[in-house]
Amino acid sequence: MANIIFITGTPGVGKTSVAMLLAKRLNLKIISMHNVAINICKKKYIKDFQSYEVDPIDLRNAIESLVKNIDNTVIVEGHIVEGVPSSLVFRVIVLRTHPKILEKRLRSKKYSEQKIRENILCEILDYVLIQCLKFFDRGIVCEVDTTNQTVEETVNIVEDILSKNSCGKYSVGKIDWISTLER
Repeated sequence: MANIIFITGTPGVGKTSVAMLLAKRLNLKIISMHNVAINICKKKYIKDFQSYEVDPIDLRNAIESLVKNIDNTVIVEGHIVEGVPSSLVFRVIVLRTHPKILEKRLRSKKYSEQKIRENILCEILDYVLIQCLKFFDRGIVCEVDTTNQTVEETVNIVEDILSKNSCGKYSVGKIDWISTLER
């Protein structure tokens, strides 16, 4: 069964771009949680949230099924933390972006005002990070600020974390958007 590198974060932080370049550099298979959810899982459209609801257990089972015959490392990318089979994950990379920059990215992607507000609030309140700390051992969870980084620079950081098998200066707790925004 595969070992999983889980790349996660609020929508707009660069998960897909980072995962794609990392997969290319390390010659690894990548699994997009979004694609699995859309193509394999049962889903229900929630009009008030302008998005689909997917059962995380269904998503987790689908991902487990996809990786069960793979003996190599696999990158899983997405933001539904509880949809990842935690027993197979050896490193979690939580990508973070300053909320003001995140807002610009989401606007450029034509997100609705409601979705922009929801995602900025999630980023400010560390929602994805907190979910990761509930589902994974703190020692495997790293957080990387992508605010002033190119995709290449971010991937270099992730490769460094993986080669050292340690979060080092990217350990959890160094990013605090509330304090930053209060200044």
